[in-house]
Amino acid sequence: MELIYICRRCRTAYSPEDYLKSHFCPNCGTLLIRGYGYKIPNEEHQIEGLIKEFFPYPNFRPSQIEAIKFAYHIFSNAKIGLLSSPCGTGKSISALTAYFAAKKQNPNIGRLLILTRTKNQLDIYSRELKNIKEKCGADFTVSIFKSKREMCPKVTENAKLKEVSYRDFLQYCKGLKEGVFGASCEYFERTYNGRDLSWTAKKVITQIRRLGPLLPDETYNICYDEGLCPYEVTKALTRHADIIIGNYNYVLVDAIRGSILGKAGIRLREVNCVFDEAHSLPYYAADLLSNELSTRSVRRAYKEAEKFNVENIDFLQALYEVMINLGKKTYRMYGLDTEHVIETTELLEAIAHKLNISQKDVVKIAEELAYAGEVIRQKRVEDGRPPVS
Repeated sequence: MELIYICRRCRTAYSPEDYLKSHFCPNCGTLLIRGYGYKIPNEEHQIEGLIKEFFPYPNFRPSQIEAIKFAYHIFSNAKIGLLSSPCGTGKSISALTAYFAAKKQNPNIGRLLILTRTKNQLDIYSRELKNIKEKCGADFTVSIFKSKREMCPKVTENAKLKEVSYRDFLQYCKGLKEGVFGASCEYFERTYNGRDLSWTAKKVITQIRRLGPLLPDETYNICYDEGLCPYEVTKALTRHADIIIGNYNYVLVDAIRGSILGKAGIRLREVNCVFDEAHSLPYYAADLLSNELSTRSVRRAYKEAEKFNVENIDFLQALYEVMINLGKKTYRMYGLDTEHVIETTELLEAIAHKLNISQKDVVKIAEELAYAGEVIRQKRVEDGRPPVS
């Protein structure tokens, strides 16, 4: 074991000689602390030896070992790196091998969070982790998230749930967990005992950690056989995971990030993030973080509310007319080529004036209509029909 000094903020390791030059990290200025347990490899052959220890294949592809070394230094020094390479050149296994090599040298580098855009990318990382476990003998726990619908036992039992939009399914799932509509989810209830995990869930998590890494379908089968919610079990497993795999939403969406990472006690600054296919990230994020309400949607909502005898239907008509008027006003002032933000207060004032009510009543009616919409959504989802608004 060799004496080293570690930066608590960026996790970079330094030799005693570096520490004598300055007691502070040259990268971020944080005071260095003493540590033991690993050597800092300086020679290329030492790094290559580490890489080969966690590379599950007999041969490297062209330029692959250079890519792994690049990623290794990124992980080791808590930097930001961009790796561009054609499809089929082994970027996924390169990133994983680099992480395991860096973590062996510095156990303090934190967990690995892999973010993918497609199901196929997620499956590739899942298979590569199994290869590393089986062929390299690495010991680790991984938590792999597919979409809630793909991990839901109720979808297996009720094929109609596959036909509704994913957004409607999420609202259906949320309603069952909260018991909003009088029904409940038996899989969710069996997973928890009050706010704590049930004994069965704890047993299954221990089993998954012992057998893992498991593919998502393998985790699903174990949970389904025990009558547990596979998604909630995977979420609970995250607290113990060295590696977490999910889609971009797990970092980009505040609510999901808090639900998955926050509840597991993981702070984002303490993890190493890999964005797979990162060139698509700007477009994905822009689409994900944008909300849209069209006049067409409001008209459809009006017709649906009319069909189900929802109260305060005149609110929707007022909203439609206000949207039309504000749209015309904005066009006259700015034209088609300039975007303009309409303040919330302006919208509330216009609706309140049209209905001759207070702004507080506008908000109250909107909340009541939102609840009525969820009741309608629940009914239609259970029938396998998407809501029309």
